[in-house]
Amino acid sequence: MKINTPTKHDDQLYEPKDGNRYIVILHDGRKVEGQWSAVTSRFYLNQTQSIFVLRQEAFDWWPANV
Repeated sequence: MKINTPTKHDDQLYEPKDGNRYIVILHDGRKVEGQWSAVTSRFYLNQTQSIFVLRQEAFDWWPANV
């Protein structure tokens, strides 16, 4: 019996990378686009970084360029 284990490729899909832009699904179903910051664990939605979504507020995310 083969057990599926996460691969490095799987981690790249689910772990946001610093500086990359993502489409973020919020728990209430809204979709927003933001840039991930590993330092603050936030998706910033604007250039001034005054509007953001905390990682725990995000239900799911995927790269914006997909």
